[in-house]
Amino acid sequence: MSLFRPKRLVDQPDLDAPVWPPATPSKTVLDLQKKMGRQNRSLFAEWMRRVGWIPALVILVVVVASGFFVGIPQTGELLLGVASPHVAGSPILQTALRWAVSITGWLVIPVTVAGVTGYFISLRLQSFRPLTDDEISRGEGNVE
Repeated sequence: MSLFRPKRLVDQPDLDAPVWPPATPSKTVLDLQKKMGRQNRSLFAEWMRRVGWIPALVILVVVVASGFFVGIPQTGELLLGVASPHVAGSPILQTALRWAVSITGWLVIPVTVAGVTGYFISLRLQSFRPLTDDEISRGEGNVE
């Protein structure tokens, strides 16, 4: 028994007892639970679930492979654009990974950040309803 729960009187029903058979929720309750689940999920988690896993997987594979074959410090320098991807006399695999990491740092990461930002902005703009001409002329609008 919890310290914060008062003692029950004898004639009160046991509130912790399971209900048997369990009641099946109606269709509207299930729809409401599904809608509430989507609203409680963060925007970033929703974006990652829909499309974000693809660029994240590409970035992860390229960076891990480069860190394994080229080296972790060099991979970080290539991602930031500090080091040049061209090294004379290096094996073809390392050269290809260096170029892949460099392109990832210069193109894929900024495009992914722009995509996430655009997705969040479009979600925010969808929450506004269009105004009619009468509402615009009266000065009414989506004021929060």
